[in-house]
Amino acid sequence: MPCEPAPRRRAQQRLAQILNAAEGVFAQADFRGANMAAIAAAAGLPKAILHCYFGTKEALYTELLDNILSLWLSATAPIRPEADPAFALESYIRDKMQCPGSVRWPRGSPPMKCCTGAQYLRSHLAGPLRRRAAEKSAVLQGWMDQGRMRPVIPLIFSLQSGR
Repeated sequence: MPCEPAPRRRAQQRLAQILNAAEGVFAQADFRGANMAAIAAAAGLPKAILHCYFGTKEALYTELLDNILSLWLSATAPIRPEADPAFALESYIRDKMQCPGSVRWPRGSPPMKCCTGAQYLRSHLAGPLRRRAAEKSAVLQGWMDQGRMRPVIPLIFSLQSGR
């Protein structure tokens, strides 16, 4: 595998650094209370660098939400009509437990809970998230109609109790 050019790697590392810092700042200050200066300070970068990556706080917040929703949606990948329901749901539950809102933020992902930033979620809730939920619901309904969900119920209860 060829090496990635250093400037590109550095840019990706900075992007991750900024998003990680932004998640913490939005968690503490909410959308309204957060500002680019606080995010830059948390990331250990000059504010001008943030503005190079994201022109506005809104653009940064939207990117953060995009990343969180992408993680959530990727966890649903095993839920396909041809999959074994027990395997698919166990995989989904285990993957979902690694997403923000689960282990890292047990009370929910703070950026997702920021009521003052909810307007930036609208396009997701009406678009990709809604479509993916409808697709996965149809798969679950198909499994139930075929009687394939009965063996899965004990699995779900064992995962909930940690056994």
